[in-house]
Amino acid sequence: MRNKIHWHGGEGFWPGTGDQRMLWLSQLATNRGFEVREIHYHAIDDQSLLAMNEKHLGHNTLTDIITFDYSKDKWLSGEVYISWERVMENATTLKIRSEEERLRVIAHGLLHMMGEQDKTAEDKKNMRRAEDAALLSWKMFHVEHGR
Repeated sequence: MRNKIHWHGGEGFWPGTGDQRMLWLSQLATNRGFEVREIHYHAIDDQSLLAMNEKHLGHNTLTDIITFDYSKDKWLSGEVYISWERVMENATTLKIRSEEERLRVIAHGLLHMMGEQDKTAEDKKNMRRAEDAALLSWKMFHVEHGR
């Protein structure tokens, strides 16, 4: 299988193996009628993501993720930048396992490419439901594959 999802930076940040993550995200996409063409995930520090947020979105705030969606129709393609510092701090603040928060943010980027939004309160509620479903599918993926 050709690797369609690429992982950059963040040694030790990404949960599971690259193949596990690729299969999981590909399955999430397929379940919604999409196919992954090519996605690059990047783990970077707070300051680098802040600079991107200011340059590309005009926001002078820290964030945990920025997704650049290049998808066309049902073919998913894009760049996802995740602040490993922000994600780890959020996990501590929320008192959840860091793996759960890392997986949630990884899924969040893919969900944006599939049309999920998080601007309004209703959008945020729908995004959270979709993230929760993605987390459940990660757990089920490991049960089904004995990992």
